Amino acid sequence: MVLLSPAMIDPIFTALEGELGDIFPSVVVEAQCKVLKSGFTTIDIRDEDVNVRQQLALRGFGNLKELSLTPERMSIRLENACFFLLLAGMFQAAFEKDFGVDSNIEWEITKDQELKLTITPKKVILPVISSA
Repeated sequence: MVLLSPAMIDPIFTALEGELGDIFPSVVVEAQCKVLKSGFTTIDIRDEDVNVRQQLALRGFGNLKELSLTPERMSIRLENACFFLLLAGMFQAAFEKDFGVDSNIEWEITKDQELKLTITPKKVILPVISSA
């Protein structure tokens, strides 16, 4: 097993985003989500906040400051976060697995390394078929 620090990953992701463009972060988040949904264990987002906070801290991902979860929306705020894109994919996978939905995700990374995530279920619009 190989563990890489943010100091090693972040420059690689920055270089790839510079080379591949604005699509790169979304691709990383989607890939991480798909990998975790395929059978890897994610953090139990329905657990008490203190347990989620501890799991994130033990993994060195950051300090969970806010977690709000309903079937319609999950919002998260992490201070001193690292591996932003991988965390976004991890939380999206956990939301999708727990609620059995596909989802949309929005994220913001502040200059103070605070990660803000909002995940909502995708709305399915069914076509109207007229019986003419």
